[in-house]
Amino acid sequence: MITARRRVAGAQRGVALILVLILVAVFLILMGSLVDALAIESQSSIESADSAAAISAAYSGVDLMILQIEEFYSNGVQGGQPPGTVACHFGEPGGGTVLTSCSATIEKSWNATGLNYYLIRSTGSAFPDNDQEVHRQVEALVKQVPFGAYAHFSESENSNTGVSIWYSSNQSFDGPVYSGGSMHIMYNSALQTPIFPMGFTTDHPKQDIHWYDIADNNFSQPNTQQEYYSVYGTSGPTFAQNPVNLPGFAENLVIFSEAYYGDDTHDNTTDLGNAGQNPGVYVNGGDPSCPSGTLCSGIFVAGQDVKISGTSVADPNGGLASGTQTWTITSPSFSQTTVTVNFGADTTSVTVGGSTKTYAGVASGEPSDSSQGNGAFFVDGNLEVTDGTTVHGQYTVAVPDPPINGEKLQLDGSVTDASDPQAGLSQDELALWADTIELKSDALTPKIDAMILTGYSGECTDAKKCGGWFGNYYCVESSSCKGGGTGPLAVYGSDIENLRGQMGIVDSSGDTVAGYLRTQTYDPRLGANPPPFSPTTNLYSIVALQDVGLGQAGF
Repeated sequence: MITARRRVAGAQRGVALILVLILVAVFLILMGSLVDALAIESQSSIESADSAAAISAAYSGVDLMILQIEEFYSNGVQGGQPPGTVACHFGEPGGGTVLTSCSATIEKSWNATGLNYYLIRSTGSAFPDNDQEVHRQVEALVKQVPFGAYAHFSESENSNTGVSIWYSSNQSFDGPVYSGGSMHIMYNSALQTPIFPMGFTTDHPKQDIHWYDIADNNFSQPNTQQEYYSVYGTSGPTFAQNPVNLPGFAENLVIFSEAYYGDDTHDNTTDLGNAGQNPGVYVNGGDPSCPSGTLCSGIFVAGQDVKISGTSVADPNGGLASGTQTWTITSPSFSQTTVTVNFGADTTSVTVGGSTKTYAGVASGEPSDSSQGNGAFFVDGNLEVTDGTTVHGQYTVAVPDPPINGEKLQLDGSVTDASDPQAGLSQDELALWADTIELKSDALTPKIDAMILTGYSGECTDAKKCGGWFGNYYCVESSSCKGGGTGPLAVYGSDIENLRGQMGIVDSSGDTVAGYLRTQTYDPRLGANPPPFSPTTNLYSIVALQDVGLGQAGF
């Protein structure tokens, strides 16, 4: 009996041992699987970190190439070919052991709507301790930034009358703003509309800003959320940014070259001096190889005290497929000349006296794009644009800037697009460019649809010696801005100035005392598709970016 019990106990112990061994085996298997999973996870984490380092290096290559491109441009004019390839080498941030490098190349470059584009391919490589190299590749499409990308641009915060200009709480800039001077901002927390709803960029530090709090009657900067909102809305400022220079003379003369020669290669004062030896209006004036009856240039006018007025028949859909634009050009030094651009017929007719000559193509410095109505319009002399002028098509109207013989541009009143640009359909665009643009008007509510360009790179900021402003003629003639009209001036477009032209006088509450209160609305079309030959900055922005691995996929 005892022997039988012992046999049963021994059997039970054997079964228990077997169960323990099975559990140990299962545990070891599970531990092995866990160790394998941890090893795989660790390797995956390492590879992910190495891949992230490689893609970061690839992005750095794009940034480095953009910087190289920007450095070869001065005032938007290319000063040489950027290098075809750039490279970089650096260690992991924080002193890690993963070395990375980048190599970027310019795959393609082209010009469209007056802006330069570059396609950049950049390869980033990571070299970790395990000698397993990781490579990532990206492609970036970058585009030159036109001055039309700014709702307001001021190189100096001095006015053309020698006083500091205050950004008033009654103003609101609904587009990007750049300031190259010491800003003065007068804000009112009781108002719901911010002055800079998209913020602003300045090359000055924060401590250079001058503040005036209307509600609290002190000179403190915004301290509360409501005060901050009254200035910036939900955006914010960028201080101590690299300076952006105004366009240079070479860019201004590109418009002359396109208007007279039909190309951009005669951008020098010698060619300007040789053009239009006799006062008058020239079409195909400088291109003897242009086929007879074909338009190969824009419109060039030589003469002093030139006056132009524009009348339009708009395209019913707001486009450029039909309609007409008629420019009537007069001067004491030549006979009245009429230039009529017919978009439906794709012709330009020039009438002097009773004689008319018609050319195939619309008035454009870009013959291949003649059907789009792009136009270079250059006046070598003073220019006055009459009140009520309307514009159908796309034009940049310019006089020399810097002025050679004191040239300036004067507006008698309203200049508007034939199709209302604020309705969202219009393709009509206008840029007006001179060192000084004066509004000399007694209209109650003048309206201007245009990009306003005044001033050149390196122009001084002393109001007594310098130009580069768009302002009220009567504020220059009278320090009180008396004379002319008083009321709102509606500008739909963009405003690029050296000095800030004074339009009127406001009191501490922002109400107009004399002259005009500028109410400005940004036209975003000027940044996306600016008027022909209007100037560009030396800045480039990324418009598209994609990770393409090491394949050949592209834009």
